[in-house]
Formats: sequence, C-alpha cells, structure tokens
Amino acid sequence: MLSHVPKSVLKSLLDARRSKMFLDIVGSSPSATTAPTTSALQSTSDVLRDVQGILDRDVNTAADDVSIIYDVIRVNGRRPQFYAQHMQRFLNSLCSFAERQKMVGAAELMSTASSYCKDVDNVEVGDMDKWPHWFHRFDHAVRDVIAAQPEDNIEQNVKVITWLGDRKENTMENVALGTNILPLGEVPHPSSRFSIAAFFITSTYPPVAWYEAGGGTHVALLYHAARSNPNAKIVQAPLRLRAAEQQKRLHAFESLLVHGPEDAYKVPEGTRSNLLCILETAHNEVAVVGSLDKDILVGVTLSALRQRVTKYLAAQSLLPPQAERALQLQWHQRDVVLADVLLARSLVMLGTSVGVLPISTVTVYERVGEGEEEDDQHVFRQYVESHHCNHVTVEVNPETGASFVRKQSTTDPVVRLLMEIYREAKH
Repeated sequence: MLSHVPKSVLKSLLDARRSKMFLDIVGSSPSATTAPTTSALQSTSDVLRDVQGILDRDVNTAADDVSIIYDVIRVNGRRPQFYAQHMQRFLNSLCSFAERQKMVGAAELMSTASSYCKDVDNVEVGDMDKWPHWFHRFDHAVRDVIAAQPEDNIEQNVKVITWLGDRKENTMENVALGTNILPLGEVPHPSSRFSIAAFFITSTYPPVAWYEAGGGTHVALLYHAARSNPNAKIVQAPLRLRAAEQQKRLHAFESLLVHGPEDAYKVPEGTRSNLLCILETAHNEVAVVGSLDKDILVGVTLSALRQRVTKYLAAQSLLPPQAERALQLQWHQRDVVLADVLLARSLVMLGTSVGVLPISTVTVYERVGEGEEEDDQHVFRQYVESHHCNHVTVEVNPETGASFVRKQSTTDPVVRLLMEIYREAKH
C-alpha cells in the first residue's frame, strides 16, 4: 500500500506525468511474498490522488530514513536513448550507495556489475536475457511505461526510482538476486522483489537558438555546495532546493557547485549536469578539461562524448603529416577549480536533456546585502586576488544586480566540434 511508502518517495511520485506510470511496491514486512502490494502499470491520476491524500492526512507509516536512487532517460519517439548506459549508471549508483553504507555484499555486487557492464556500449537489448534479474526489472519498468502511452511521437524524459534504507542491516545480496532492500531496514524475505517506479516527468529541452552563435545559456556559481556522494545519483533535497531558489532569483538555467576552501574551491559539475572547460595552454594549444570521475556523477552524455572524442583523437593521430587536419585539441581529466571556470574561454554543460550545451554567461556572485561581510562577493574577490585572475572582466547585470563573466562558447570552434561529435554519437 502507498501508506507504507516513505514520505520522501511519495513526494517524488508527484512529479509523474502522462496517463500511465509503472509502480511496483513490495510489502514492508519480512513475511512479504512475491506478490507486491501495488504492481505494474497504474493510472497516473489515481496514484497522484492517493499520494496527495496520504500526504495531506499525514497517515503514511513508513520510516523516512531512506535514500532515493534514480536515473532519467530521454525518450525519442518510443526509443530510450543510451539505454544500456543508463542501466549501468543506475546500478553504479546503487553500488556506490551500498559501498558507502558498508552494506553486506556490496563488494560482490560491484564485481558482478562490472563483469556485465564492462562492454555495455556494445550491448544490444536482445542480449539482455543473459543479464541478471535486476536489469530485467529496470527494463520491464521503462519499456512498459513507454508502451502504455498512446502517442508514438514521444519527446520526453522517463524517471526511474528505487529507495534504499540507510541502515546497515540491509544486504546487497538481495539486490544481486533481484530481490528487495526494504525501506525500514528489515531483513527482506528471499522471494520479495525490490520496489521500483518509472514515470514520465515534465521535461525542458533548450531551444535550438541556445546552440547557435549568439545563443548559449546562463549559469550561476553556488558556493559551499557539494554532493554527499558524487558517484551516485541520489536525491539530495536541501542542495536541490538551494539551487532551485538561486536559479529562480538569477534566471539561471543551471547552478555550478563550488566547494569550500578546504577543497580548494573545486567546481566539479552542475547540480544536474557535467561541466567541460575549454582552456588555452601555455603552448597555444587547446585543452578540453573535465573533472576526475571520483568527484562527479559521470553522466551518460559525458561518457558517450568522451568515448567518441577518444576515437576522433586516435584517428587524427594516424593522419600523414601532410594531410589537412581538423582542430587540434587535448582532453584532460583533473581537479577543476574556480580559476578554471573564470579563465576558460568557453564552457559547456552536458546532460540527458541538454546534450552538449554552450554556456554564454556565468554569475559569479549576487548583489551584496547591507551588513553582509562573509558573502559570496568577499569569497570571490579574495580568490581572484590570490589566484592571479584579476584580468578577468566582471560585468553587472542591471536587472538582478548580480556580477557575471562572459564566455565565447557559442562561437568557439572546439565547442562546435564537441557538439558535432555528440550528434554523431546519438545516431
């Protein structure tokens, strides 16, 4: 029953759109059988009505000490894009969470996952009958919710979620076998299945003009902001709320996470995107710089682009010296810090909905309020002075009073090349 679902999960279900959603919730008792309390395709309007009623009456009985693990897949027509890669990332998030929680069997599951996912880019859906039961649960949820929609021309994102208790009594063997980790931290019955939901959500895709010369998008720096577990796609509600409020104030499309001084003011990624900096080196070469994998949630778009760029660079290296070459560039992974964002000639954000999107402006700090001393402006100015970034031109937005820097991303030939490589990867 929905009354046994944690409140944070119920609130996530309120994002569901379209007529049908996939919802399979196991019982919350150790004596649960294979029969779920709520199963398979449901009327979205009925579920939303029931969820809202439970939240309004505050009658749900489940403890809320859970973490929500999720992924978002773009659907084009009726085809989920980069589908096997999304499966892999979902499982990687699950493994990362389990490892941090020191759950029994986490290492074994990670080893099993690696053996199935190592060649995931070459996996055809028809080969998935050889994969563990867990993948079939994911596949069943996603394909059923897509098939249930009456329209053929779907251009929208599907969100898949599951929720795991934060208690160490949970064991990862149950997930490896395709069973459930119960949200209450109880020892699951061996025949129970893990709860899963899949549903379409409101999806915003940037207009074509943002990808063209003179377009681009606006982002803002969110200071003292970091993910608790960067390698897992887990809902972190307070951080999400801070970012949403900032984006509303500044009319920003995304917020870039800026760690504190104890972490050298790293800027590893955005709240819902990966980040690449286009930097000019001391030898007049161009470097595409991204964060180390350990510091970020490696996105499916980033993985696909990185793989194709590697092939592109390999092909360029094989050309004879006299051959006309395309753009020369390098690809590096290292700590990305605030100085990189300021000094980069161009920036791009990567994500499921946006693809490879040029960033045209970055808000570096907001208007200073009266009596404020230890504010973002103070942090920014101290950093600029100590890291020799004084030559960076900072402008003021007359509408918001916020200070920002411009980037040449939409006209940068390297950015155009990355966009073209990604377009090829999609097809």
